[in-house]
Amino acid sequence: MTTGGMPKVIEVARFIIAQTFAGNLNAHHVIFGDRIWTAGSGEGPYGGARHFHTHADVDGGWPCNP
Repeated sequence: MTTGGMPKVIEVARFIIAQTFAGNLNAHHVIFGDRIWTAGSGEGPYGGARHFHTHADVDGGWPCNP
């Protein structure tokens, strides 16, 4: 994405979460802004660095190594 700012980042995160609930993806964590969604636990505040992008951990991916 090159336009849309944080509203678009949040829209993408919500899409990933919805696709996981629909059975089309298997996301384990989705981090966006100052929020984190975790499969089985739901959404809550994220204590790490604020994400100005959508970060998603899914099956077949690699862990983030900053």
